[in-house]
Amino acid sequence: EKADEYTGVMKKNTWIKWGAMAACLCLVVAVFPFVSNILHHKGASTNQDDPVKMIAAYEHNGAFYEFTDNKEVLEKYGLPGKITAAQAGEHLGWLEKDGDGYKDCVHETDIELYTYAPHPCVGVLVIRDGDHYGAALFCNHILLDDSCVEFGEIYRVYDVEKADDIVSICEFNGIFGHEKVSNKATDRDVINAFYNASLSLDCFGNDSFQELEFGSFDSEEDQVAHHIEYADAMTNLRIETASGLVFFVRAVPSYGWLESDLSHFKFNDSMTKWFAEYIK
Repeated sequence: EKADEYTGVMKKNTWIKWGAMAACLCLVVAVFPFVSNILHHKGASTNQDDPVKMIAAYEHNGAFYEFTDNKEVLEKYGLPGKITAAQAGEHLGWLEKDGDGYKDCVHETDIELYTYAPHPCVGVLVIRDGDHYGAALFCNHILLDDSCVEFGEIYRVYDVEKADDIVSICEFNGIFGHEKVSNKATDRDVINAFYNASLSLDCFGNDSFQELEFGSFDSEEDQVAHHIEYADAMTNLRIETASGLVFFVRAVPSYGWLESDLSHFKFNDSMTKWFAEYIK
Protein backbone atom coordinates (compact mmCIF):
# COMPACT_ATOMS: atom_id res chain seq x y z
CA GLU A 1 0.00 0.00 0.00
CA LYS A 2 2.77 2.44 0.93
CA ALA A 3 4.66 1.51 -2.20
CA ASP A 4 1.56 2.18 -4.30
CA GLU A 5 1.53 5.73 -2.91
CA TYR A 6 5.02 6.36 -4.21
CA THR A 7 4.95 4.89 -7.71
CA GLY A 8 4.25 8.33 -9.21
CA VAL A 9 7.79 9.43 -8.41
CA MET A 10 9.02 7.23 -11.25
CA LYS A 11 7.67 9.69 -13.81
CA LYS A 12 11.04 11.37 -13.68
CA ASN A 13 11.02 13.77 -16.60
CA THR A 14 7.36 14.73 -16.85
CA TRP A 15 5.61 14.98 -13.51
CA ILE A 16 7.59 17.86 -11.99
CA LYS A 17 6.32 20.30 -14.63
CA TRP A 18 2.80 19.94 -13.29
CA GLY A 19 3.37 17.96 -10.14
CA ALA A 20 2.98 21.07 -7.99
CA MET A 21 -0.61 21.33 -9.11
CA ALA A 22 -1.09 17.59 -8.68
CA ALA A 23 -0.08 17.94 -5.06
CA CYS A 24 -3.21 19.96 -4.41
CA LEU A 25 -5.80 18.34 -6.66
CA CYS A 26 -7.86 15.63 -5.02
CA LEU A 27 -8.54 13.97 -8.38
CA VAL A 28 -4.91 12.90 -8.67
CA VAL A 29 -4.13 12.20 -5.04
CA ALA A 30 -4.57 8.52 -5.76
CA VAL A 31 -1.74 8.83 -8.28
CA PHE A 32 0.51 11.29 -6.46
CA PRO A 33 -0.42 11.01 -2.76
CA PHE A 34 3.21 11.30 -1.69
CA VAL A 35 3.25 15.02 -2.48
CA SER A 36 0.00 15.88 -0.72
CA ASN A 37 0.82 17.67 2.52
CA ILE A 38 -2.67 17.84 3.94
CA LEU A 39 -4.02 14.33 4.16
CA HIS A 40 -1.94 11.54 2.78
CA HIS A 41 0.85 10.27 4.97
CA LYS A 42 2.36 6.82 5.14
CA GLY A 43 -0.47 4.29 5.13
CA ALA A 44 -3.11 6.91 4.31
CA SER A 45 -6.52 5.86 3.08
CA THR A 46 -8.03 7.03 -0.20
CA ASN A 47 -11.49 5.51 0.23
CA GLN A 48 -14.77 7.30 -0.43
CA ASP A 49 -15.00 8.59 3.15
CA ASP A 50 -11.62 10.30 2.97
CA PRO A 51 -11.90 14.06 3.74
CA VAL A 52 -9.74 14.78 0.69
CA LYS A 53 -13.05 15.12 -1.16
CA MET A 54 -13.67 18.26 0.88
CA ILE A 55 -10.46 19.94 -0.29
CA ALA A 56 -10.22 22.52 -3.06
CA ALA A 57 -7.07 23.92 -4.68
CA TYR A 58 -6.05 27.57 -4.70
CA GLU A 59 -2.94 29.29 -6.09
CA HIS A 60 -1.62 32.35 -4.27
CA ASN A 61 1.69 34.25 -4.42
CA GLY A 62 3.64 31.47 -6.10
CA ALA A 63 2.28 28.63 -3.98
CA PHE A 64 -0.54 26.14 -4.01
CA TYR A 65 -2.95 25.90 -1.09
CA GLU A 66 -5.61 23.37 -0.14
CA PHE A 67 -8.89 24.75 1.17
CA THR A 68 -10.77 22.71 3.77
CA ASP A 69 -13.32 23.07 6.53
CA ASN A 70 -12.97 19.48 7.72
CA LYS A 71 -12.68 19.38 11.50
CA GLU A 72 -10.19 16.52 11.65
CA VAL A 73 -7.92 18.07 9.03
CA LEU A 74 -7.99 21.49 10.70
CA GLU A 75 -7.17 20.08 14.12
CA LYS A 76 -4.41 17.94 12.64
CA TYR A 77 -2.70 21.17 11.57
CA GLY A 78 -3.13 22.87 14.94
CA LEU A 79 -6.17 24.95 13.96
CA PRO A 80 -9.60 25.25 15.58
CA GLY A 81 -11.99 22.56 14.40
CA LYS A 82 -14.27 25.25 12.99
CA ILE A 83 -13.02 28.39 11.23
CA THR A 84 -15.17 31.48 11.88
CA ALA A 85 -15.00 35.22 11.34
CA ALA A 86 -12.89 35.39 14.51
CA GLN A 87 -9.98 33.77 12.65
CA ALA A 88 -10.26 36.12 9.65
CA GLY A 89 -7.53 38.74 9.87
CA GLU A 90 -6.32 41.25 7.30
CA HIS A 91 -8.17 41.35 3.98
CA LEU A 92 -5.87 40.06 1.18
CA GLY A 93 -8.17 40.05 -1.83
CA TRP A 94 -11.27 38.80 -3.59
CA LEU A 95 -11.72 35.33 -5.08
CA GLU A 96 -14.06 33.59 -7.47
CA LYS A 97 -14.92 29.95 -8.10
CA ASP A 98 -12.58 28.03 -10.40
CA GLY A 99 -14.08 24.58 -10.91
CA ASP A 100 -13.89 22.91 -7.51
CA GLY A 101 -11.37 25.47 -6.30
CA TYR A 102 -10.76 29.22 -6.25
CA LYS A 103 -8.79 31.85 -8.13
CA ASP A 104 -7.99 35.51 -7.56
CA CYS A 105 -10.44 38.11 -8.82
CA VAL A 106 -9.84 41.81 -9.53
CA HIS A 107 -13.34 42.94 -8.53
CA GLU A 108 -15.32 42.54 -5.34
CA THR A 109 -17.11 39.22 -4.90
CA ASP A 110 -18.76 37.31 -2.08
CA ILE A 111 -15.60 35.24 -1.63
CA GLU A 112 -12.80 36.85 0.36
CA LEU A 113 -9.23 35.94 1.32
CA TYR A 114 -7.77 36.86 4.72
CA THR A 115 -4.70 36.26 6.80
CA TYR A 116 -5.08 33.88 9.73
CA ALA A 117 -5.69 36.31 12.59
CA PRO A 118 -4.31 34.22 15.50
CA HIS A 119 -0.94 33.89 13.76
CA PRO A 120 -0.53 35.53 10.33
CA CYS A 121 1.91 33.54 8.18
CA VAL A 122 2.27 32.01 4.73
CA GLY A 123 1.24 28.58 6.01
CA VAL A 124 -2.41 29.33 6.78
CA LEU A 125 -4.92 31.67 5.14
CA VAL A 126 -8.67 32.04 5.69
CA ILE A 127 -11.31 32.03 2.95
CA ARG A 128 -14.85 33.35 3.42
CA ASP A 129 -17.26 31.95 0.84
CA GLY A 130 -20.52 33.75 1.51
CA ASP A 131 -21.27 33.09 5.16
CA HIS A 132 -19.01 30.05 5.27
CA TYR A 133 -15.38 30.08 6.47
CA GLY A 134 -12.56 27.63 5.99
CA ALA A 135 -8.76 27.45 6.00
CA ALA A 136 -6.43 27.52 3.00
CA LEU A 137 -3.48 25.39 4.09
CA PHE A 138 -0.09 25.72 2.40
CA CYS A 139 0.65 22.80 0.12
CA ASN A 140 3.84 23.67 -1.77
CA HIS A 141 5.68 26.38 -3.65
CA ILE A 142 5.34 26.27 -7.42
CA LEU A 143 8.62 24.79 -8.61
CA LEU A 144 9.62 24.21 -12.22
CA ASP A 145 12.06 21.74 -13.73
CA ASP A 146 14.69 20.60 -11.22
CA SER A 147 14.44 23.46 -8.72
CA CYS A 148 14.04 23.11 -4.97
CA VAL A 149 13.71 25.24 -1.85
CA GLU A 150 16.10 25.38 1.09
CA PHE A 151 14.86 23.96 4.38
CA GLY A 152 14.89 27.42 5.93
CA GLU A 153 12.19 28.48 3.47
CA ILE A 154 9.97 25.63 4.67
CA TYR A 155 10.37 26.90 8.23
CA ARG A 156 9.56 30.46 7.18
CA VAL A 157 6.23 29.33 5.73
CA TYR A 158 5.17 28.70 9.34
CA ASP A 159 7.05 31.68 10.78
CA VAL A 160 9.77 29.51 12.33
CA GLU A 161 12.87 31.68 12.47
CA LYS A 162 14.79 29.86 15.22
CA ALA A 163 14.81 26.54 17.04
CA ASP A 164 12.86 28.04 19.95
CA ASP A 165 9.92 28.49 17.56
CA ILE A 166 9.49 24.69 17.58
CA VAL A 167 7.96 23.05 20.66
CA SER A 168 7.91 19.39 19.62
CA ILE A 169 8.95 16.92 16.93
CA CYS A 170 7.57 13.39 16.67
CA GLU A 171 6.82 10.55 14.28
CA PHE A 172 3.27 10.59 12.93
CA ASN A 173 1.95 7.69 10.89
CA GLY A 174 -1.19 5.71 10.19
CA ILE A 175 -4.55 5.92 8.45
CA PHE A 176 -6.20 9.34 8.55
CA GLY A 177 -8.10 9.82 11.80
CA HIS A 178 -6.19 7.01 13.50
CA GLU A 179 -2.61 8.23 13.31
CA LYS A 180 -0.09 7.18 15.90
CA VAL A 181 2.32 9.59 17.55
CA SER A 182 5.64 8.15 18.70
CA ASN A 183 9.15 9.24 19.68
CA LYS A 184 7.91 12.69 20.70
CA ALA A 185 10.76 15.07 21.45
CA THR A 186 10.26 18.24 23.50
CA ASP A 187 13.77 18.53 24.92
CA ARG A 188 15.37 21.76 23.75
CA ASP A 189 18.70 20.11 22.93
CA VAL A 190 16.97 17.52 20.73
CA ILE A 191 14.95 20.14 18.88
CA ASN A 192 17.97 22.42 18.49
CA ALA A 193 19.96 19.54 17.02
CA PHE A 194 17.29 18.78 14.44
CA TYR A 195 16.76 22.42 13.53
CA ASN A 196 20.47 23.10 13.02
CA ALA A 197 21.02 19.87 11.11
CA SER A 198 18.06 20.51 8.79
CA LEU A 199 19.34 23.96 7.84
CA SER A 200 22.67 22.44 6.79
CA LEU A 201 21.20 19.85 4.40
CA ASP A 202 21.76 20.06 0.65
CA CYS A 203 18.51 20.24 -1.32
CA PHE A 204 17.74 18.57 -4.63
CA GLY A 205 14.96 18.93 -7.16
CA ASN A 206 13.05 15.89 -8.33
CA ASP A 207 15.19 15.05 -11.37
CA SER A 208 18.43 15.24 -9.38
CA PHE A 209 16.92 13.18 -6.58
CA GLN A 210 15.77 10.55 -9.08
CA GLU A 211 19.23 10.30 -10.58
CA LEU A 212 20.95 10.06 -7.21
CA GLU A 213 18.60 7.52 -5.65
CA PHE A 214 17.39 5.47 -8.60
CA GLY A 215 19.68 6.24 -11.54
CA SER A 216 22.11 3.38 -10.91
CA PHE A 217 19.57 0.67 -11.73
CA ASP A 218 19.78 -0.59 -15.29
CA SER A 219 16.61 -2.66 -15.44
CA GLU A 220 13.08 -1.45 -14.91
CA GLU A 221 12.47 -4.41 -12.63
CA ASP A 222 15.32 -3.41 -10.30
CA GLN A 223 14.18 0.21 -10.30
CA VAL A 224 10.61 -0.76 -9.40
CA ALA A 225 11.88 -2.97 -6.59
CA HIS A 226 13.98 -0.12 -5.22
CA HIS A 227 11.02 2.28 -5.35
CA ILE A 228 8.94 -0.21 -3.38
CA GLU A 229 11.65 -0.60 -0.74
CA TYR A 230 12.07 3.17 -0.56
CA ALA A 231 8.34 3.75 -0.08
CA ASP A 232 8.11 1.09 2.61
CA ALA A 233 10.91 2.80 4.53
CA MET A 234 9.07 6.15 4.73
CA THR A 235 7.97 7.78 7.95
CA ASN A 236 6.65 11.27 8.79
CA LEU A 237 7.78 13.94 11.20
CA ARG A 238 5.13 16.08 12.84
CA ILE A 239 6.58 19.49 13.78
CA GLU A 240 4.59 21.66 16.19
CA THR A 241 5.42 25.36 16.32
CA ALA A 242 5.29 27.73 19.27
CA SER A 243 2.20 29.36 17.72
CA GLY A 244 0.39 26.02 17.81
CA LEU A 245 0.52 25.44 14.05
CA VAL A 246 1.65 22.02 12.85
CA PHE A 247 3.36 20.89 9.65
CA PHE A 248 4.78 17.60 8.38
CA VAL A 249 8.01 16.45 6.76
CA ARG A 250 8.51 13.05 5.18
CA ALA A 251 11.60 11.11 6.17
CA VAL A 252 13.31 8.03 4.79
CA PRO A 253 16.06 7.52 7.38
CA SER A 254 17.41 4.23 6.03
CA TYR A 255 18.01 5.93 2.67
CA GLY A 256 19.05 9.27 4.12
CA TRP A 257 16.40 11.67 2.81
CA LEU A 258 13.90 14.25 4.03
CA GLU A 259 11.13 15.42 1.68
CA SER A 260 8.99 18.55 1.82
CA ASP A 261 7.68 21.24 -0.51
CA LEU A 262 8.52 19.16 -3.63
CA SER A 263 12.16 19.24 -2.50
CA HIS A 264 14.48 16.47 -1.33
CA PHE A 265 17.13 16.90 1.36
CA LYS A 266 20.08 14.51 1.65
CA PHE A 267 21.12 13.51 5.16
CA ASN A 268 24.50 14.67 6.39
CA ASP A 269 26.33 13.25 9.42
CA SER A 270 24.42 15.48 11.84
CA MET A 271 21.00 14.41 10.60
CA THR A 272 22.02 10.75 10.43
CA LYS A 273 23.12 10.97 14.07
CA TRP A 274 19.89 12.70 15.09
CA PHE A 275 17.70 9.97 13.63
CA ALA A 276 19.89 7.23 15.08
CA GLU A 277 19.55 8.72 18.56
CA TYR A 278 15.96 9.96 18.66
CA ILE A 279 13.88 8.08 16.06
CA LYS A 280 14.13 4.42 17.00
